[in-house]
Amino acid sequence: MSALFNKPSTDAANIAGTSAVGTWAQGGISLWLGYSDYDTAVATGNGGEKPAQAYDDRVAARTALVADMNINYVYLIATENACNYKNFRKAIQEYFDITDGGKVNSRYAGVMLDGGGSTQMKVNRSNDEDVEILGDSRGLAEIIALKDET
Repeated sequence: MSALFNKPSTDAANIAGTSAVGTWAQGGISLWLGYSDYDTAVATGNGGEKPAQAYDDRVAARTALVADMNINYVYLIATENACNYKNFRKAIQEYFDITDGGKVNSRYAGVMLDGGGSTQMKVNRSNDEDVEILGDSRGLAEIIALKDET
């Protein structure tokens, strides 16, 4: 799974492991959960230059996918409150009780997706209040839908 959080050296259609039915790949900026030198790692994974979305002065609504590698769960996380990469990453680490250290966390892997006005989420919960984050209500060309089969 760690290979999916590296910048591919090939066209997305040729990413290993995504040719089987029911598999997919999604691009974004790695969150380097648990790794204290995440700033350097983000720049290294982007050809030596930090992506604009990861600068401290870039605040926007944020979206992320976090995978729990121990139990094969995926969490789709969104915030409608503007924040920078650093604070979004920190909030995710606090939620999953991850502390920074010398290496990437072995249980959780995360990727920050597109943010800003395209950060939208709708969750229909049968036993609680629904969740809806509207962003700027633009039409979206691509979405990620997660279905709970329990």
